[in-house]
Amino acid sequence: MHTQLYASTVKPASTARAVLGGLLALLILLMTFALPAGPADAADSAVECRTWHVVRRGETLYRIGLKYNLTWDRIAAANGLANANRIYAGQRLCIPVTAKPAPDVVLVLPTDVQYVMTLTDVNLRVGPGLEFSVMGKIFGGQTAKVTGISANGLWWRVICPSGAVGNCWVSAHKAYTQPTTG
Repeated sequence: MHTQLYASTVKPASTARAVLGGLLALLILLMTFALPAGPADAADSAVECRTWHVVRRGETLYRIGLKYNLTWDRIAAANGLANANRIYAGQRLCIPVTAKPAPDVVLVLPTDVQYVMTLTDVNLRVGPGLEFSVMGKIFGGQTAKVTGISANGLWWRVICPSGAVGNCWVSAHKAYTQPTTG
């Protein structure tokens, strides 16, 4: 004796179309949410690019950042790079607009302090103030040669990583830096 438990009134062709439609919808959903945004998506959506840089052989994000007074992580974020070590020659990178460009003129006062030691990791800025862009870091325990102090006494002007004297500043707050003999 055979008992039929389920009855079907759906035709095989319409079932196949429904399954394919469901699979297509699932595929679109997975592509939308599962795949990371590529560099073009990140650069085109929310980041304002001041220029574009084409990567040359041997360049690193750190070196590119120094050229544009930006940190490597700002460039990586602007381009949606999950791994900052994976850039390649010929790659086009968005160089984001900086918070505030280096000042044209800053009053720098002389100081007897020749070196400062960082007590913690501190940001290296393009001007004497928090409103200026971060161009790099000096890590805790490192020393920097001082070339002057800001007029308000809150920022040390130091030699830039490139060796240049100019727009490289670290906080003079006693919680972050202290004068040392070098």
